[in-house]
Amino acid sequence: MPRLIDTGPVSPVSYDAFAEALAVSPIDIRDEDGFASLAPLLARLGANRDFLAEAAIAALERSPAAKAGHGYAPQVLLLDSPDPRFVLRAAFWPAAGDAAMRASGGDAFVYGLTHNHNFAFLTHGYIGPGYDSDYWAFDPDSGASRPGDAAQLRFAGRYRLSSGTTMLVHAHRDVHRQMPPERFSVSLNILARPGGTPWQPQYRFDPARDIITGEIATLPSHALIALAAHCSPAGRDLAASFAQDHRCPRMRKAALSACCAARLPDAVRIAEGAASDGATALARHARALLGRSETDQSTPVQDRAAR
Repeated sequence: MPRLIDTGPVSPVSYDAFAEALAVSPIDIRDEDGFASLAPLLARLGANRDFLAEAAIAALERSPAAKAGHGYAPQVLLLDSPDPRFVLRAAFWPAAGDAAMRASGGDAFVYGLTHNHNFAFLTHGYIGPGYDSDYWAFDPDSGASRPGDAAQLRFAGRYRLSSGTTMLVHAHRDVHRQMPPERFSVSLNILARPGGTPWQPQYRFDPARDIITGEIATLPSHALIALAAHCSPAGRDLAASFAQDHRCPRMRKAALSACCAARLPDAVRIAEGAASDGATALARHARALLGRSETDQSTPVQDRAAR
């Protein structure tokens, strides 16, 4: 469940002062308490009722694309970040009857989509009554990763990000489904972007069936490794190297798929090694590629690369 944070009374702060305070903050954003300690600073920015309008006007004035309605997601205005550890943004939440909803539909604002995030973030209700979210707890270490896998979600309640409310949404563990607010609302977010953290997927869920229904996005690197494996000897060497040695299990899985699809001579050997990998999803994927069942690993290997 999200961590509700009582910031107490706060005084407004300018965006420049907010950004400077973030830049000099010594916290380790991988530490929950350290990241949560930024909540009062975010609430102080939320008490500044002028900065966001000024940022929106500045974006429109400097960007012809923004004036034409292109180049910006309908829901998000990215704010200048002073530090690579953070992504700063304002998110817009139209009500069901607003023109933006009639023009773009609820999918553009992820309403009704039950999902988690592969990053932690602090969020603060800035304008309006705020949106409601149903929350579930998910164990990212359970081994569930494929469409149809049992998610074992545990309902944690409904929360409203009302004006002045601040909460921390945990990476991977917090699953939520957002609903349109009663009136147009805006939230402010600090997204944690820790360097050197292994990639992990972001999932869609079906709480009624308690299953994972898919991943929300594919990393561009996954498409690139597949392309490289098909196009050049150097690319095939890189795919084989990534499949065996990359620190991220998700990338090893993508590279293994690329090796098999490109019919690399060593694809079967690499898959056999991956079949006993400590990363459950990768090992299961390797066994599937080898034609083995998960319950009987003695099934003879079919040399797909030789076909």
